[in-house]
Amino acid sequence: MRLATVSIGGNERIGAVEGDVVRLLPAGMGDMVAAIAAGRAEIERGLAASRETAALSAVRVLAPIRRFSRDVLCTGWNYWDHFEESRGKREGQDVDRPAAPTFFTKSPHTVTGPYDDIGI
Repeated sequence: MRLATVSIGGNERIGAVEGDVVRLLPAGMGDMVAAIAAGRAEIERGLAASRETAALSAVRVLAPIRRFSRDVLCTGWNYWDHFEESRGKREGQDVDRPAAPTFFTKSPHTVTGPYDDIGI
């Protein structure tokens, strides 16, 4: 099951991607956090009862989880090619190769969808 949060008709909805179609869950299920809290069985019941679909090409795919209770923990330089590809591009902040992956946090407001622009 591939769940997604999408924007359709100006509303955020969640659904399951089935090929090139999104089967929308009932709007009353809430957002992805609420659906996950309800559990897989409830999600499956909602999908089985839903007759509402939309073409994947007709919706805007958003970040799956749009609200967080705290910052998002991220891993940086978790593979050497990533470290090397940014060498010399850190505007005077180059550092030696770390002995282990680095960790940092991001504000929940920085999460974007897969096709959204990344703010600078």
